[in-house]
Amino acid sequence: MDKKIYPIRIKTCLAEIFSFSLVILVVSLLNSCKKESSRSIGNTSETHDQKFKNISYDVQYVGDDECFACHSGIHDSYKKNGMGMSFYKPSEENIIEDYYKRNTIYDTLSGFFYKMHFDGENFYQIEFRKDPAGNTVHELTRKADYIIGSGRKNRSYIFSENNFLFMMPVTWYSEKQKWDMSPGYRKENLRFSRTILKECMHCHNSYAGYVEYSENRYGKELPTGIGCERCHGPGELHVRKQLEIAASENIFNEERDFTIVNPEHLDSERQIDICMQCHLQADVHVFKQSQDFIPGMKLRDFKEFFIIENSESRKFKIAGHGTRLIASECYKKSGGKLLCTTCHDPHTSVNKIPRDFFNSRCMDCHQPSALSISREGVDHSEKSDCISCHMKKNKVEIPHVNMTDHWIRKSFDNTDEDSAHKDTASLVSLKPLFENSDEIYLGIAYVKYFEEKHGHQKYLNDAIKILEKEIVNRPEHQLALYYLGRAYYFLGNYRDSEKYLRNYINISDHDADAWYVLGSALEKSGNMSSALEAYTRCIQIVPEHYKAYNNLGNVYSSTGNILKAIESYRKSIEIIGFYSAAMNNLGDLYLYQMNDTAAAMKYFRMALQYDPDFIMPSFNIANMLIMNNYFTEAEKILREIISRDRLFAPAYGNLALIEIKRNNKAEAVKYLNRVLEINPDDIQARELLKQIR
Repeated sequence: MDKKIYPIRIKTCLAEIFSFSLVILVVSLLNSCKKESSRSIGNTSETHDQKFKNISYDVQYVGDDECFACHSGIHDSYKKNGMGMSFYKPSEENIIEDYYKRNTIYDTLSGFFYKMHFDGENFYQIEFRKDPAGNTVHELTRKADYIIGSGRKNRSYIFSENNFLFMMPVTWYSEKQKWDMSPGYRKENLRFSRTILKECMHCHNSYAGYVEYSENRYGKELPTGIGCERCHGPGELHVRKQLEIAASENIFNEERDFTIVNPEHLDSERQIDICMQCHLQADVHVFKQSQDFIPGMKLRDFKEFFIIENSESRKFKIAGHGTRLIASECYKKSGGKLLCTTCHDPHTSVNKIPRDFFNSRCMDCHQPSALSISREGVDHSEKSDCISCHMKKNKVEIPHVNMTDHWIRKSFDNTDEDSAHKDTASLVSLKPLFENSDEIYLGIAYVKYFEEKHGHQKYLNDAIKILEKEIVNRPEHQLALYYLGRAYYFLGNYRDSEKYLRNYINISDHDADAWYVLGSALEKSGNMSSALEAYTRCIQIVPEHYKAYNNLGNVYSSTGNILKAIESYRKSIEIIGFYSAAMNNLGDLYLYQMNDTAAAMKYFRMALQYDPDFIMPSFNIANMLIMNNYFTEAEKILREIISRDRLFAPAYGNLALIEIKRNNKAEAVKYLNRVLEINPDDIQARELLKQIR
C-alpha cells in the first residue's frame, strides 16, 4: 500500500483527531476483582502469642502429607470438609455437573453462548456466537485446569496460561443443579480474562507459590485445598520434634506441644482471627503488609476492614460469616466466649453434624424457661429449632446460592436483605468495621473502593484529602505514598502521581507494580525516556510482566524504535498467548509505520479471534478499508462499533471522512457534530467543519 496516494489532510485527521495510529493501551491496572497491596507499613506488630514457637517467618511449611503421617483420621475427615475441598483438579471421579443435557447457556449481556463439554478426559468451556441466520461467527475453547469451590454451593473453573491463572465465565450452581454465568459475570462478562489474584488463592487454597507482583502467576505444582497449616501455622518444628521423639523412643510427656499452634490454647481474639482471615468479608479491606498472617498473630496487624456507613448488618456476602456474627447481640454480650468453634468443628463437614447439636449450643446460654412465650405459635421448648427462626438461610450476593445467616437476631426483615444486593447507584461513605482504625487506611480504602466498586471521582478526592493530611506527619508511610500515586493517576494528574510514586520507590525500589504505574503516568505525560526506564525496571523485577512488555512496545513505537517495539509486543504475546491488546498494537505498528497490510491484518484478526468485541482491531481494519476506498465495507464495521460503544468518537469521525469522500457534506456534518458532542475540545473536528462549510 502506498500511503502517498492517501490525502494528507485526511491522513492527519485519522491519525491525530481520531487516534487510531497508535493504540496506547495501559490495560487495566487492576481487574474487577482487584489486587491486594503488597507494600509494607514499615513496622510489623509483634503482638502475637509468644508461647508458640512456630509463629515465625523463619519456620518452614511442610504440607498436609506430613500431617497425615500422624493424624490420618483428622486429615481424612478434614479433606471431606468444604475447606479441604476448596481447590482441586477436575476428574471423571469428581463430576457433579451435567455435561450432556442442560450444558449450554446464553449470556444476554454479551451475546455469547457457552457450552460445557467433557471429552472423556478433559473438561472444556466453549464460547461461541451466532449471527441472525444462525451461523457460528466466533468460537473459542478453553480447558478447565482447576476447580475452585467445594461444590456444596457452587463450583467455578480456572485455566492456566504459562502458570498465570484465569477465571472461566461459567459456574455450576449445585443447589439449583444448573449452569450459569460465574459470580459478577452477569454485570460484566469478563470472559476468560479475569485474573485469579493472590487474595483469591489465599482463601481458596494453601500457600500456592505466588510470584510477587505478577498479579496472577503461581508455581507449577499447586496444592489442593486449604491446608492444615492455614490454621495451625508452619509445621517444620512440630515434625522435627516428633521425629526426634520417635527416634529416641521417648514418650512425649509435656502437657502441651508449643511447636505447633493449637487454636484451642489461644485467647479468644486470636482464635476467631484464624477464621476471620477468610470469613470476614467487608466492603473493602486493606492489606497493611506483604507478609502472610500466621495463626496466633493478630489479624488487624495485617488487614483493616471497611464497610459502607449504616450497612454493617445488611450486606450478606458469601464469605461474610464473621461480619454477620459480630453484628449479633449474642456475640457482643458473650464477652469473647462465642466463637466460630462454639458451633463448628473445622475438621468435620457441617453436613455431618446433626441439627440438634447446633440448637443445643443456643441452649447453653438461653434457657427455654427464660425465653419469651408471648408470641403465639412460637416454640421455645428444648426441642425447638432455634436456627430456622434466628439464623435463617438467605440469599447472598452470588446468584443461586443460599447460606445460613450468621447475624443472629430475633426476627428477619427480608426486604432489607433484598435491598442489600441491589447495585449501589448512590455515592456512599466508608467507615472502619472496628474501632481505633488508623485514618490513613480509610484513605487507602477509598482508592480501592474507586477501583473495585464504583469509579466515581468523589472517592479519589476523599482519598487524597485524607492521605495528604495524614502523610504530613508520616512522610515515609509506604502504603499512603503508593495509593496517593494511584489516586492521582486515575484523576489524570500525572505530575503528582509521579511525585508520590517516586517518593515511594525511593523507599521501596523493588515494587514492580509501582514501577508499572509510574511508567504509565510518565507515558501519558509524554516523558517517554523516563517511561522506558520505569517499564524496564518493572520487567527486571518480574521478567514475565506481559502488560509492561506491551506498554514498553508502545513507548518504543512512539519514539520510532520499530524493531524494539516489535520485540516487546511479541514478548508480551509469547508470555500470554491470547493477549489481544499486544496483538492489536503490533498490527497497528505494521500498518501505520511499516505499511505492511498483510502482517497488520494477521494481528488484527488474531486479536479479534480472542476478543471479538475488542473495538480497536475492528476500527483499524475499517481504516485499512477506507485507505483502499472500500467505503461500504468500512462503514459496516464502523456502525457495528457504534452499536457497541455509542461514545466512541473516532468511529463517527471516520464515518464523516467516508461521507466527505462520497461528497455527502450534510451527513459528514452530522457525524462531526456527534464527535463534538462527545469531545467538545476536538480542534481538528472543528477545522473539518469549517472546511466543509
